[in-house]
Amino acid sequence: MVIEKALMEELARKSIQAEKDRSPISPITETIPDLTMEQAYQIQKIREELMIAEGHRLIGGKMGLTSVAKMKQMGATESPYGKLFDYMLLGPDENLVFDELIHPRVEGEIAFLMKKDLYGPFVTAADVLDATYLVLPAYEIIDSRYFGFRFKTTDSVADNISAARFKLGKDGVAPGKLHLEELGVATRFSDGSELFATGGAVLGHPARAVAMYVNLISKFHDGLLKDQIILSGAITAATPVGKGWSVRSQFQGIGEISLSVD
Repeated sequence: MVIEKALMEELARKSIQAEKDRSPISPITETIPDLTMEQAYQIQKIREELMIAEGHRLIGGKMGLTSVAKMKQMGATESPYGKLFDYMLLGPDENLVFDELIHPRVEGEIAFLMKKDLYGPFVTAADVLDATYLVLPAYEIIDSRYFGFRFKTTDSVADNISAARFKLGKDGVAPGKLHLEELGVATRFSDGSELFATGGAVLGHPARAVAMYVNLISKFHDGLLKDQIILSGAITAATPVGKGWSVRSQFQGIGEISLSVD
């Protein structure tokens, strides 16, 4: 099905308005069931341009569905990407305000801070590591604009794959001799529950996810730029959060991070 640009812009505006109003909407595929990935990324790109036109600054990107098992479950052949804007970044000692979001979930990730530009489409994990200034512990707080957090992959792509907020650890480490695929992450929640995982949960090595991001955005002639941040994908499962909730994670070799919810 051909989708006119005017309709794409309308769909992008609906996603933005749902985020601003904290009011969920129905997935696009309920009315356009054959929405393609190409069309979904076109809607996401329009959404990005609209956000920039409103005065928001693009500061990086993020990857989703970086678990091989999750990709198979969703029928995806590649991990989708989204974009990060300045308003999404929480300060080092800043709490998450629950009432600013719809139904937030948090997941632990490894963030990459770039020291030089990267352009695809033939970037490798080795190229990513060479272009990285620091790797840091991170939390991404995802918040789908769709009812009940229910959607298809194409819906998610059009909605900037649920990007909402993120937080970085206070310290970072140059990738150097780190074996990020072996890096252990221990996460403890205020209710006493725990999660344990390694960096290899992200496509076998998180730098592969970053390389995939760079190569995918090259379709729009975009690149990952110096000083931008890229969230490489969830190491731990996305966990719903509520007021009064807190979490702390230890990232072996690169530091720790914590988050509280007001």
